[in-house]
Amino acid sequence: MPHAEGYTEFTPHDYPPFPEGDFTIVELETISLKKLLDEDATEQDRVFQACKTRGFFYLELAVCESGEIIRKGADDVARVAERFFQLPQEEKDAQRMQKGQLDGYKSVGATVTDKTGTPDTAEFMNIAKNDMILPSSAKMSRTWPPLIMQNQPLFNTYMRTAHSTGLKILSILATHLGAKPEDFLSRHRLEESSGDIIRMTRGPPRKNAEMPEIQTPSHTDFGSITLLMNWLGGLQVWSESARSAGPLEPDTPGEWVWVKPKRGHAIINLGDAAVKFTNGVL
Repeated sequence: MPHAEGYTEFTPHDYPPFPEGDFTIVELETISLKKLLDEDATEQDRVFQACKTRGFFYLELAVCESGEIIRKGADDVARVAERFFQLPQEEKDAQRMQKGQLDGYKSVGATVTDKTGTPDTAEFMNIAKNDMILPSSAKMSRTWPPLIMQNQPLFNTYMRTAHSTGLKILSILATHLGAKPEDFLSRHRLEESSGDIIRMTRGPPRKNAEMPEIQTPSHTDFGSITLLMNWLGGLQVWSESARSAGPLEPDTPGEWVWVKPKRGHAIINLGDAAVKFTNGVL
């Protein structure tokens, strides 16, 4: 299991406060995971309203076992990520995403962020849920690096806990939509093959003012629910929640607004699949 000592980039207790300035910070609802697990009706109503409107909310992880597993597990995953991104480029490139695959490595500059072809500035590694919940002796979708396999128990526990948290939210949404929770849950069985991943992301610091600023292009997440851990900041959402899937057109009315990181909280984002499953209600 990774330890905090010896890390030079993932040092969240040393990060400065989120800055105040001439830019807009969005106010997201804060939902308690403990209250959701305790079947608090008011909190369930609040999560439904948050998903119907913006589709983003903070999930408070305090004072419950699942929340603590996610909080601590995310820190440990981030430490694995730092070690992975320190590997020689050729070792990372050997894990490149293949056509038709969702797992694997993407290097800096592999995608563009606008119509003028400005390259992105982030690298990431997608770890497949399908492989990490299997016994280590099982046949997997790819030959994972030793660093990943050494931490398979960490990924296994984290993925199972995050998945069960997502199922709880989906069950609440189904009930409020007048559907049977099983209608949603049957499409998200843990053991079934799916595109579930842990994405470890690194945005290297800019070395000069001329370097591109945008780490990833505007997008909507393709899945049902994203559980995002954000320690330093950098996430932006569009001010007008159009609730439509796909990239954002440049002439869409609105502005990019900042999401402030909140210690001890995850950020929940409803993805394209949830929009499609509910015919756009969510």
